[in-house]
Amino acid sequence: MTTQTTLSIANNDHSTKLVYQFLVSSPSSPSSFSNVNIQESNNGKNISGSNSVITYLSENFGISSNKVIGDTWLNTTQVIEQDSSKVSKVAKDLDEHLANRTYIVENYLTIVDLVTFTRIYDYFVKLSDQQRFGIPNLTRWFNFIQNTAVKELAPRCGLNLVEINLEAPKVSKIIESQSSQSNEQKSDQKESKKEVNKTDKKGSKKESKKEVKKDSKKDSSSGVTVPIIPSLLDLRVGHIIKVEKHPNADSLYVEQIDVGEENPRTVVTATSSEGKVELVEPPVGSKPGEKVYFEGYQDQVLNPKKKIWETLQPGLITTQEKIASWTNPDTKNVHLLRTISDFCKVANIINASIK
Repeated sequence: MTTQTTLSIANNDHSTKLVYQFLVSSPSSPSSFSNVNIQESNNGKNISGSNSVITYLSENFGISSNKVIGDTWLNTTQVIEQDSSKVSKVAKDLDEHLANRTYIVENYLTIVDLVTFTRIYDYFVKLSDQQRFGIPNLTRWFNFIQNTAVKELAPRCGLNLVEINLEAPKVSKIIESQSSQSNEQKSDQKESKKEVNKTDKKGSKKESKKEVKKDSKKDSSSGVTVPIIPSLLDLRVGHIIKVEKHPNADSLYVEQIDVGEENPRTVVTATSSEGKVELVEPPVGSKPGEKVYFEGYQDQVLNPKKKIWETLQPGLITTQEKIASWTNPDTKNVHLLRTISDFCKVANIINASIK
């Protein structure tokens, strides 16, 4: 006699419904799965509770995962269902966790991805474009899951496709902000000097002026201590719209490149006859000016007076998977180059230097 296992879930339990639908539709679903249903029954084994049901499915029917990490995220995201005020904190934790990951637990889809997608869904739908850009790793992961693993199944569970704007916001010119800061500093210094001139004693005048100069030096030196990391580079998707040979040099090319600004930029490129050269291609659908960053380094762009590119360039290389990357010389960790939607790749060359 065959034992029937009944999974008892709430009507609004989208997580378990999606996992169940995914397993039912999977070509690799075992035949024994036909003995599992989500209808109420008086016979056989009865399992209730969202995480208990999901864990049962995970352990018995084909989407394996690292149990320790998997259970951790199942419990973490279940907090959202119990207390919606904590969803923002969970979203930030997920964003940090996904900085160097395509999926939450393994390097392939697991039940944890499906469950997390449904539990974060209501929160994510209500976010503005700006708020989504503030959690780029979670946004990238959410968009990837909804367009691959659950594209056909999610609507059956009441989860419709979420339209996500992948065009990064325009970045204000750093030069303008620097000049305004410089003007503010000059203004502050003038005010300080005026106060100095009001003093009757010559000795106190000299001391005040010395203090102003010392403070100024401290401000200028503070910028020098900024470490050289990839987020200091403002990398953007560029569309080469015109290429022609330099009129005065055979080894140079003059290019017009659209980087999302009002007018294209003119760039002069040096070429070499030795070796093979390929362009690093952004993901399909990328737009000129879209933000490009190394995973784990998507912070706000700074502008210290240092040779940033010259320092970082030796660590730029294509991986065995033909993805552009930067290797941290201290930790030896590899950080992949990507936009919010996917990785930036070359067509053929691996272990190639990027210049």
